[in-house]
Amino acid sequence: MGVLMKPCVWQLAFMSRGNIVRLWLGVISFVPLCLVAEDTVRVEYRFPDGALSSSGPLANGVPDGYWRSFYPSGVRKSEGNWDQGQLEGEWVFFNENGQLETALVYEQGKKNGEEVRWDSTGVKTRTLPWLNDTLHGEERMWSERGQVIRSIPWSKGQREGIAVTFSDSPEGPGRII
Repeated sequence: MGVLMKPCVWQLAFMSRGNIVRLWLGVISFVPLCLVAEDTVRVEYRFPDGALSSSGPLANGVPDGYWRSFYPSGVRKSEGNWDQGQLEGEWVFFNENGQLETALVYEQGKKNGEEVRWDSTGVKTRTLPWLNDTLHGEERMWSERGQVIRSIPWSKGQREGIAVTFSDSPEGPGRII
């Protein structure tokens, strides 16, 4: 038995001094918690040169919890949560200089919500609408000045409708061109 299992065995032995009902409740209450805890381990994967590639917890052999990945240089590449082997919640991705490049949300392993992309100077350049891992909604492209310069409608993974391009000139920003 693992180290995490020993306190639980002691608790069961202590509880067994009571009546049979207390013993039964002790088995039901404490053993499952101990078994789950023993199957969760923190792991690190490394590049051939020994540099850290990624790290995070594995539960029953699959990623489950907060993970980080790195470039061979040691710069953070991505981070986010796994839930029983599926991507879950917000994930962020960085370029090789460590600057934020992309952020998006996953639900049960599928892209859901708005994906945001930035350029190397930290300016938002694009937003993409995801619904169950499929583009659905309005994609937008942004200028360096923070103005929407293009809008593209998506439906069920296909461009559908009229895409619009907008002016970003100081004289008439937002004007359809």
